[in-house]
Amino acid sequence: GPVLEALDALATMREAGQPIGPIYLIACENMVSAQDVLHGDDAAGAVSPAILRQVTPVACLVDRMCVDLEEDRSGPHPTVRVRVEPYLSVKLALGPATETLRELCAGTQVTFSRHLDVEKQIKGWLLNGTHWLIALQAFQASHGDRAMKLNEFTRASPEQRSHAIAVMDEMRDGVAFLLRRDLAYADFVRDVDVDRYLAGAASAILERFFSTEDPITRILARFQAPAPGDTTAIEAFTSRFADRI
Repeated sequence: GPVLEALDALATMREAGQPIGPIYLIACENMVSAQDVLHGDDAAGAVSPAILRQVTPVACLVDRMCVDLEEDRSGPHPTVRVRVEPYLSVKLALGPATETLRELCAGTQVTFSRHLDVEKQIKGWLLNGTHWLIALQAFQASHGDRAMKLNEFTRASPEQRSHAIAVMDEMRDGVAFLLRRDLAYADFVRDVDVDRYLAGAASAILERFFSTEDPITRILARFQAPAPGDTTAIEAFTSRFADRI
């Protein structure tokens, strides 16, 4: 594809002695990593030796919330436009291979972390878990109003706002307990003030919930359209969620 072609051209120029600086590949998507692009099963035979020698894949944590999908017919072909909230952060893995990259990104909004995998896991627990639970409460309280938006629900009354905060507080406490108990997170606990980190993350996520027009049907898409009387999807989610916490 065009990405690998461009990388191959740059890598070849660099190996030929041309003034090309370090080459980094960053996939700004949480479900696809740069490592997968260069070293995954699908990359076999498609990635040149020059790319493997010269290009450094960088792990990335992207934080943004897709709030809607729209059909766009302004061009010659219909496309899908993804509408996101006006909040975005990009955090890259910090290590010996990316120290120069941190210098290049100085003064930008790009940040770096030595514990990116742990932070990605924490984000999944705090953001996704709390998102689902508050949306389930909103869906139930609105009697299945498909037009209800999460920020409208949480602003409808002090009680609903307090409920959202209480859900986040309980999630945050559970995550803090898990981080301190599991030895897999020992390095993160040693290097980071866990309570301060989680408090900041929880506060930022709640602010997004309160301000973003996010339809609850989008959040609960995996639970929609079950067979009449079939509660399997909800039960399966509840079981998985309880097991994780």
